Amino acid sequence: MKDKITPHNIQLFKTHAKHYRKLFGLKNWEIECKLDPENSDENYAYIEWDHKSKIATIYLNKIWVADKETEEKQIEKIAFHEIMELLLSKLMDYSGAEHPISFDNVTEQIHSIINVFQKIFFPEE
Repeated sequence: MKDKITPHNIQLFKTHAKHYRKLFGLKNWEIECKLDPENSDENYAYIEWDHKSKIATIYLNKIWVADKETEEKQIEKIAFHEIMELLLSKLMDYSGAEHPISFDNVTEQIHSIINVFQKIFFPEE
C-alpha cells in the first residue's frame, strides 16, 4: 500500500534520527530532514553530507510504503540506516575521486567506528 508521508511520520523519523545521531557520537553534526524534491520511488530516504560544515541532509520520499501495524519500526529502521551511512560517510568519501584512498585513512576511520561501538557496548568506561 502506498501512502503520502504524514507530518507524524516525519516527526517520528526526526526523533529516531536524533536518537541514533547521539548514540553514535555524531553530536557535532547538524542534521536536516527535507522532502525529496525528485520523489524517487527507489528509496524511502537518502542522505547527503558535507564534512567541512558538518551538515547532513536526509531527504524523505513523499510516498511512504508502510504496513500501518509495523510503521513505527520501519521508520526507526530507515532512520538507523541513514545515520549509519553518516557514521560511515568518511569511508565512502575516501573511495570517491577527490580523495585518494590510503591505508592510513581507512585505518583511522575503522578505529573511529570501533570507538563509537565501544562506547555503546561499554558505556561505563
